[in-house]
Amino acid sequence: MSDSKLDKATAAQLADKEMYRWMIGFGIPCFLVAFFTSLTFAFDKFWMIGPAIVVLIGTIFALVYLTLTTDLNETGDGFYADAH
Repeated sequence: MSDSKLDKATAAQLADKEMYRWMIGFGIPCFLVAFFTSLTFAFDKFWMIGPAIVVLIGTIFALVYLTLTTDLNETGDGFYADAH
């Protein structure tokens, strides 16, 4: 396998890893906020908005953490995933 194909394969694996890290680390908290908010409106119980607010604050921290620790530029050559 040529060196450029190896670099592209490694870069694609890195991009996939990063994509799933974001989907887990940011997608699940966003889903939980939507879930708790929908429970609030579905059952007309205002106290149920509390868990949504707590998870929302955690989601903001997760977003900051994921942004600061992103690995997309690990190769140092300005790579951005073409496939995603």
